Amino acid sequence: MILHHRARLRARLLLGAAAVLGLSLGTQSAIAQDGQIQVFALVQADCSVVAGNAALDFDTYDSSDSGPTLANTTFSVTCTSATDVTVSLDEGSNADGTTRRMSSNGGGGPLLTYELWQDPARQIKFGDDSGLGTSKSIPVEVGPGTEVPVFGSIVPGQQVPAGSYQDVVNIILTVT
Repeated sequence: MILHHRARLRARLLLGAAAVLGLSLGTQSAIAQDGQIQVFALVQADCSVVAGNAALDFDTYDSSDSGPTLANTTFSVTCTSATDVTVSLDEGSNADGTTRRMSSNGGGGPLLTYELWQDPARQIKFGDDSGLGTSKSIPVEVGPGTEVPVFGSIVPGQQVPAGSYQDVVNIILTVT
């Protein structure tokens, strides 16, 4: 009976010590700890074409001229934050493979071949990397917009009927 009483007493002492130890550990875990919150945001540049209805007017084409008929225009690209933008020009409404063409009579008539260029020397074709030419990467700052020049040429010697010829080329912007 004394052994039994001692065993009970020992068990109570162990439980009491464990309770004190638990209280002590519980108090230590309530101490303030330094930590961090990681905060993230993604700001995307929103870019658009200003004066997107730019016109490339060749004026009067004369097939008997010995040199190409030339014209140029510009449009502006503006963005909400500074970024690099790739500018592409699609093939237009009347292209045939890698050849841009203007049509007369609302698209059902004869075709007049022309080309678009990135440079005034007309050595780098302006396109969309699909065979018509290459796209152009430009840095754009926040502000009034970055001018993008487009230079055009009509190959001489094309025998087409008199009339008004036109095409529509889409400008595609890709934020890089």
